[in-house]
Amino acid sequence: FPVTIRPRVEKGGSSNQRIHDAVDAVTGTTFVSVKSNPISSAVDVDGIPPGCIHVVVEGGDDTAIAQAIYETKSSLAGTVGDEFVDITDSEGNTERIYFDRITQVIVYLIVRVVVPDEGAYPDDGDDQIIDSLVAYGATLVSGEKLYNWKLRNALPNLDGVDDVDELLMGETDPPTLEDNLTALNTERFIIDSANIT
Repeated sequence: FPVTIRPRVEKGGSSNQRIHDAVDAVTGTTFVSVKSNPISSAVDVDGIPPGCIHVVVEGGDDTAIAQAIYETKSSLAGTVGDEFVDITDSEGNTERIYFDRITQVIVYLIVRVVVPDEGAYPDDGDDQIIDSLVAYGATLVSGEKLYNWKLRNALPNLDGVDDVDELLMGETDPPTLEDNLTALNTERFIIDSANIT
């Protein structure tokens, strides 16, 4: 009877960080997130089957990204995602590499602070608040929930400010929610200075 032999290429040890670094090194790549579910797991985790890797990427060339994943993942690990590229090795063996493209979700913010004495509020107070929120937004990864309390904690301690009266956020302008915002695994929240009032 016919026997199908799956070629196994030993590529050295693999880790999420190694895959991340390889994809991040692809020209034009601006964001990379790598999650995995170990083969020993009995269930899917965040939609990732056991023994599989989920790479979410922004920017860069599809083929170069797939090549980077192929060269750094374990030969036994599967890949998941909606995008794919077939990679053929030097012996003519082809493997389909899956990954996902990031979807940017723009967030709008309104911040109201209590300023009992306007003279004590710094001239650049608004800019400090905006810069702090933008800096926090730059740390967000794909699938990460946007918590209202974390945004509040990201605000600078400004002289002349007694309290944060209100912090509204949402995906539409003007924002009306104080509730947390939930992102899909393939989404990343974007906080831009132009969308902060």
